[in-house]
Amino acid sequence: KALGSKHADTYAKGVLKHALANAGDNKRNVRDAAVECLNSWSAVSSMEKIVPPVAGALASDNPAARKDLLEWLAANLQVGASSKSSAWEATPLFKPVVDGLLARQGEVRTAAEGVL
Repeated sequence: KALGSKHADTYAKGVLKHALANAGDNKRNVRDAAVECLNSWSAVSSMEKIVPPVAGALASDNPAARKDLLEWLAANLQVGASSKSSAWEATPLFKPVVDGLLARQGEVRTAAEGVL
């Protein structure tokens, strides 16, 4: 929040890439902190800058990380779509969401359905 939206967009890719790496941690509190970081960053940055790192993190083999990130997307894509911010490209999300729909874990499939 201290960076403001201008600087947050500048650093979003680098910071989120490393923060979202923790979304696959075995400890629930670390995964929750990664999602909370994503929430805080989305408050000051545009979805255009947030979607690519999230799409990259969805490539994780960890079902807990995929479920948490897909649930975050489901909750925040509608907020991003209804905001008056500039249009953003959702193409990076197509493959990870489809992979989520085809996942063996039911919770990942359910979260992916929520994104659609």
